Amino acid sequence: MYAFLQVWLSRDKFISESHINAFAYKVIGNQCANYLKREKIKQKAYFNYSCSMLYTEVNVETKFIETEFYNCIETAVHQLPHKYGKAFRMSYLDGLSIDAIAKRLNIAKKTAYSMKAQAIEKLKESLILNGINQY
Repeated sequence: MYAFLQVWLSRDKFISESHINAFAYKVIGNQCANYLKREKIKQKAYFNYSCSMLYTEVNVETKFIETEFYNCIETAVHQLPHKYGKAFRMSYLDGLSIDAIAKRLNIAKKTAYSMKAQAIEKLKESLILNGINQY
């Protein structure tokens, strides 16, 4: 429709019928090109939007799973015997070495290592009992 309107509005400029045809083809070709450009822009915007929504959904789901997992771990750590829990927290939360844990708790290095290892084993057992078997 736009092409015919353009031809009508420009009718005084045409010398012959062939000029009208050429002008109409040019207008229609430009309209097609513009339409395709707009569609490409729309598709790109939709793709970007879809990707961002997918990322948001995955990110929210991942955060939820991480939170649940950390809550299970925290619950399991609280159920450990006091000394094991303390050794585990010092190692993984405070980032202390076995030597530093041994010095702080005034125990032998081998004992600190053993307490940490036993804490990990008890945590594994507890997590498996809670249905978390991939760690």
